[in-house]
Amino acid sequence: MENTQIYFDQLIGVSERLVALLHQENDLLKQRKVTALSDLQQEKAKLGFIYETQMKRLQDNPELVETAAADQKVKLKELAYDFEDAAKTNLKRLKAAHETGGRVLNAIRAAVKEQTNPATGYTAAGATPGTKPTLNGTAMSLDQQL
Repeated sequence: MENTQIYFDQLIGVSERLVALLHQENDLLKQRKVTALSDLQQEKAKLGFIYETQMKRLQDNPELVETAAADQKVKLKELAYDFEDAAKTNLKRLKAAHETGGRVLNAIRAAVKEQTNPATGYTAAGATPGTKPTLNGTAMSLDQQL
């Protein structure tokens, strides 16, 4: 019984920290401080792994829920809602940041391509861009008799 109380206290602690981390990440995404996200990734991965491991233990042993204190059950239920809400917001903001980054990258590609493609048409000397003009800049034509 005592071990399960500690287990649920640990699960609550990990859940609270994970929810707080998601809120922090959501704030950074909202402020478009995407480069600051890398600082959170290691802790997010670590907490996510611990959370998944603890949740798997609960799924494998559903009878453990009955050993939790009433206040622990209430807190875990609240945290489950908070986690779901923060995770949904996080996913939406990450997707938006990814799409924005993709649009910026496409604009950069288009600008580079435009700068590297020669213009079409003829130059003042009568040549096409990227070719040398005819001798003395004189145009020449051939008729069928030659």
